[in-house]
Amino acid sequence: MSDKSAYQETYIRAAGAIAFIAIIKPQCDREAILGNRAKARLQELVATGRTHVSKIQCSCRPGTEGTPQCNYGRSCGVLTINGRDVGQILISEGLAVPYQCGPITCPRSPRPWCG
Repeated sequence: MSDKSAYQETYIRAAGAIAFIAIIKPQCDREAILGNRAKARLQELVATGRTHVSKIQCSCRPGTEGTPQCNYGRSCGVLTINGRDVGQILISEGLAVPYQCGPITCPRSPRPWCG
């Protein structure tokens, strides 16, 4: 793999119909290429219409949301553009993967592009 440290991969993690975006470092060249495509597509979608973020509860132990022990202190939410779920758009275009969390924990991020 070439040095891709400047690149980031955009994943959509879906819990049922709810999705949020997480940025992670690519593990292979193909993942870096698709990550750049996903980032460009996300920028294109955001530029085309009205955006809305609906905050949702993160999958964390009770009392930890908003702290470093829960999602690194980040909030969770759903991004829609003109009423369309951005996560579902990117998943349907092959630029993201669904990701199912439990009530208080999430599994490791799926990495299907580097297998």
